[in-house]
Amino acid sequence: MPRNPLSTTAVAAIAVVALLVGTAVGAGVYAAVGSDDGSNSQQLRDGQSTATNSSSADVAAFSSAAAFRSYLDASADRRSGGYYGATFLDGPRVASSAEGGTADDVVTETAVAESTPQATAEAAQTVASDTSAGGNAGGVDGSGGSDSVDRVSGTNVQVTDVDEPDVVKSDGESVYYARGSRSGFYPNKRAGVTLLNTADPVSPELAGEIDASGQLLLANDTLLVLSHDAVVAYDVSDRENPEERWTKEVSGRLQTARLSDGHVYLVTVDGLRYDAPCPIRPFGDGGAEVACTDVYHPTEPVPVDQTYTTTALDPESGDVADSVSFLGGHRSTVYMSGDSLYVTYVQPPEYGRLYLDFLLTEERDRLPDSVVDRLETLREYDLSSQARSIETNRALSAWYRSLDADERREVQTELANDWRNHLDEHKRELTSTGIVKVSVDSAEGESDGDSAPSLAVADVGSVPGVPLNQFSLSEYDGHLRIATTIQAPGTESENDLYVLDEQLETVGEVQGMGVDEQIYSVRYVGDTAYVVTFKRIDPFHVVDLSDPENPEVKGELKLPGFSSYLHPLSEDRVLGVGEENGQVKAVVFDVSDPENPTVEDDYVLDERWSAIRESHHAFLIDRKHGVFFLPGQQGGYVFGYDDGLELQKVVDVQGAQRAIYLNDYLYVFGESEVVVVDETNWERVTMLELPEYRYDVVEEPEPRAE
Repeated sequence: MPRNPLSTTAVAAIAVVALLVGTAVGAGVYAAVGSDDGSNSQQLRDGQSTATNSSSADVAAFSSAAAFRSYLDASADRRSGGYYGATFLDGPRVASSAEGGTADDVVTETAVAESTPQATAEAAQTVASDTSAGGNAGGVDGSGGSDSVDRVSGTNVQVTDVDEPDVVKSDGESVYYARGSRSGFYPNKRAGVTLLNTADPVSPELAGEIDASGQLLLANDTLLVLSHDAVVAYDVSDRENPEERWTKEVSGRLQTARLSDGHVYLVTVDGLRYDAPCPIRPFGDGGAEVACTDVYHPTEPVPVDQTYTTTALDPESGDVADSVSFLGGHRSTVYMSGDSLYVTYVQPPEYGRLYLDFLLTEERDRLPDSVVDRLETLREYDLSSQARSIETNRALSAWYRSLDADERREVQTELANDWRNHLDEHKRELTSTGIVKVSVDSAEGESDGDSAPSLAVADVGSVPGVPLNQFSLSEYDGHLRIATTIQAPGTESENDLYVLDEQLETVGEVQGMGVDEQIYSVRYVGDTAYVVTFKRIDPFHVVDLSDPENPEVKGELKLPGFSSYLHPLSEDRVLGVGEENGQVKAVVFDVSDPENPTVEDDYVLDERWSAIRESHHAFLIDRKHGVFFLPGQQGGYVFGYDDGLELQKVVDVQGAQRAIYLNDYLYVFGESEVVVVDETNWERVTMLELPEYRYDVVEEPEPRAE
């Protein structure tokens, strides 16, 4: 008897699910991904730890490598979903640590479909005390740093005094500029670090060079150069003769880093090894290791494919103070507040189980008893999602073959439409982001920078949707706020904002902002959130978060283009930087009446590119002079913002990347030069050509013989 091919209905059903899975993988930050609501989870297998060393019952540490492997088995069953889902454990290495990064990788100066505002130390005091208002990192204002330079801007960061890697760092007397590393942590063959002597801000001089590539952190006299696979520290106390202090090779991938309270915090990512899953060695065989009992996981098995490790170390010596690891999925986002570090990851959907549940609930009356009985049996079996999908399809195919052509076509159409409607109604069950909270505590409760910090996984949580980047998250007054985009294939996207308590339990939410749009930027200022969504126009939403349990959208404004960067100028004015018709645009929002936000002024530049697209670090505000700086391909643009927007100065520099101020001098960094402008009269005072870096010759590997 010939083998029966799949009916067109079965093929259609498979295509729908395959489309969903493919979209979830390929649609970037707006893909549909799965949630774990606990209703259809598998039990922990024999040998898996259920004890926890953390404060949350939802997270546990493994008791052994065997328990780790047992969890991977359970996770594999959850992961291999979809009608043609891939098998999770198909080899000793399940996830490549070379997998591409995300919006928060320091390895990629990520674009900022929402860049955060940063204020300098002055701005943090002027705008808000909320750490989410942004702040100065590494800068000096008023005193210290240098005998001749007493006003130095730091990197434009998300949280005051939590420094982030960037291509320019300064302590006042010296400036360090990593050139040719616009691609982030991944080394550029012509990149290097140029050291400038800026003791006299009017006349900077070349002081030295470092033959290294990456982004920078500066801790006193130690300069860290971070690439995707290594961290190298240099002693720059003698800037003309920098010396290498220590090097740490990263076994997987360096995701991001922070510098806070005298310690560096690295987040590294490693693929999973089934044969020897732990201990974790984020810095290779010779480095510090994380024992199995310090590797955490959600107690509920969820699809995982990577291990994240947070490491605290001393920047001067490279000594590791503490490390903690936890399991997660791909596309992570990292956000650090004063005493907590949050890592999010996408949890992919289990469409096989979802489709089976859909058939047994909404379509039960349509199905013959024999099919219902078979599907009920399948739901009880401890099957992988892939196996469950195949068996579900077999049960449906047998029924389809019993129908005549017209009846079969009618059933196909109705099932497909019902399934799409089901996805639309349950889209928040398809898409979720796991959140891991790592507590950062100094010894004996001290926070003077001298005590070694200790790290622990405090809690885990989950919210529907996917955050845009690190600025979608904000910790404030004991609550975590996170904005996400909800999307399922074939449905209209929506955008939500969730408020979580200290245990990462959701206590409040706003749902349905910007229907059929996606989040392009988020900015938190105290108990207010500003959310920009976009598809064809730019809705600017004002969300009142003063009551965490009852957040509320107070006002909305629609305007052409979109803002990918939001920055508070004052308590009732917010700057947006983005695009309109492909050109760089700046707009000032008047939010004095939250229920009726308006556009105070806007300005469209004759520029089609700005470094702000790649990194929020490219933005600079100088509140003393009432100006901000926007880099462009053709030059650097200085705007006054006290009364509307006024173009104060165009600095002629090719490929402007960054700007800083030293005293009353604005330094604009281009691809091959630094231009210094006097901020008191906006006159150009000097230009310093930078050394030319040569391309290294890289031989292409010989093609392998077939």
